[in-house]
Amino acid sequence: MFLKHVGNLIKKKLLLWIAGTIGISGAVFIGIAFCIMMVILAIMVGGGGKFACAEFQIGNISPHVKKYEYLVSKYAEELNIEEYTPLILAIMEQESGGNPDERDPMQASESLCGFIGCITNPKKSIQQGVEHFNYMLQSANGDVFLALQSYNFGSDFIKFVRTEMGVDAVYEFNIKFEDGKETYDMAIKYSQIEYQFQVLIGNGHLYKCSREEAKMYGACFGDILYVWAVLNYVERGVGCGDDSFGTGGRGTGVPNAQGWIKPLTGNYPITSGFGWRDLGYGPEFHNGVDFGAPTGTPVYAAKEGVVIYVVPATGNYPDSFGSVIFIDHGGGVVSIYAHLSATHVRVGQNVEQNQPIGNVGSTGRSTGPHLHFEVRVNNQPTNPLPLIQ
Repeated sequence: MFLKHVGNLIKKKLLLWIAGTIGISGAVFIGIAFCIMMVILAIMVGGGGKFACAEFQIGNISPHVKKYEYLVSKYAEELNIEEYTPLILAIMEQESGGNPDERDPMQASESLCGFIGCITNPKKSIQQGVEHFNYMLQSANGDVFLALQSYNFGSDFIKFVRTEMGVDAVYEFNIKFEDGKETYDMAIKYSQIEYQFQVLIGNGHLYKCSREEAKMYGACFGDILYVWAVLNYVERGVGCGDDSFGTGGRGTGVPNAQGWIKPLTGNYPITSGFGWRDLGYGPEFHNGVDFGAPTGTPVYAAKEGVVIYVVPATGNYPDSFGSVIFIDHGGGVVSIYAHLSATHVRVGQNVEQNQPIGNVGSTGRSTGPHLHFEVRVNNQPTNPLPLIQ
């Protein structure tokens, strides 16, 4: 705040000096140019980090939560995250349901003192809630979705995601349920692990699966659909594409002379090549190439084409591929991406080269997270490495 006031004083004094030096008309012209320059500078360095364009607008929240907008904005401005005020109000709506009698509307007690009920004043709850969200946002390096889920799970979830996916991985929706509900395989996995631990130490009775989607996975720790739930209470701002929020995005591969790219960005090792091998089941011919990569690593279309076959990551798989995607590139050429943890495309969809289509997993006949990449020409497997190298 102090820096803002200083900046305003400097701007005023500078404009007065210009007016006295070159006259009013000249000052007006330069002043306009100066303001434009300041706006551009503010966009480049303003609050929001890598999500600087990510503007949220208040959505369908209750009047009781709406009345706290000024207070939320005040605390958020002190932390230079005022652009997230609508999102923080959405968290409050999700946490308290707009209950006017709730004394801890941000459900921030545990983040302050480690147990429920230590905050009994809405003002204190909001202050702590804003500070807790800011801590999660900073810990997640500005990844809004990861920060949101961690507000529900706790900061250890950020460490878990970074360990599983890598420090630079983007946390993105990759599992879809009916009625448009979306979540992440990382949220499900973490919830499963934490719930199993609580059961092991005798605290399982304290955790209830509040959602049917969580019951089917045995993921009863926290809320695996928390991000989706919170986002229902905000509207997206104007001028921000999906990439601003860590979803969507494109790969960085550059097509080679054959017009192909690698299906993964980064230097992931080949754990099994094309040709004969024996993994303990006897000699077999491996029809593709396996790349060892962490679960959740984005998988990109190696070439543009049409999706002709998809098996989602549901747990029911017709063959050893597990969750798999087939893309027809024309001329009898088909690429295959297998053992996925999530799929983002549907049959009949046209996909572009570099478009994210799924995530690395270990579904089907697999001993660990990896991508099985295969290319067939007229239904005959061919070594894919010469195409993508």
